[in-house]
This record gives sequence, structure tokens and C-alpha cells, in this order.
Amino acid sequence: MTQRSFYEYVASHAEDADVKAMAQAWLDKQDAKKAEKASADADYLSAIAETLTHVDNPVTASELGAEIGVSTAKAASLLKKMRENGTVVAIEEIKGGKVVRTYKIA
Repeated sequence: MTQRSFYEYVASHAEDADVKAMAQAWLDKQDAKKAEKASADADYLSAIAETLTHVDNPVTASELGAEIGVSTAKAASLLKKMRENGTVVAIEEIKGGKVVRTYKIA
């Protein structure tokens, strides 16, 4: 049972109104955090797409992260989503014995 499913159960089955209210408040707070994150991610996805349309050569997640102001890990995560939905294309090359993945707009 996840923490969320626990609070959902309490919010719908608890007999005490205060306990129900507390559980519902927790759920509402989590929903607000999720919506805020989705909004921020949408802004970052747009920024990545905009950046990639204005570069001539494919760029790394590190370069994109620095350009839009997020960590390399966050940029890589967002690029994975974009790759999965077909917005960007990943190109893997071996440079100096390492696999380097660069991205360009699809």
C-alpha cells in the first residue's frame, strides 16, 4: 500500500471527521505539488524544444541543462520524455572511449 492509497482510504472510510479532513488535506497538498511540477516540466520541455530549434548541431543533456538552468539529470529526464513522444532524436557516438548521447529536434 502506498502512502497515497493509505490517505485515500482514510479520507473515504474514516469515521472521525477530523481524521477525514486531515487525510483530504494531505491529498490536496500532494495534488497541488504534482500540478506545480507538471507545469514547471511543461515550461522546461518548451525551453528545450525552443533551444533545439535554434542550434545547428546536436547537443548533450549537460549543454541543454546549462542553457535552460536545470541539472544535467533533470535535462536528461526531460529529454527521455521527449524522445519517447518523438519530439527529439537521440544520437549516440563514441568519443574518447565513452558513449556520448546528443539530441536534436525530430
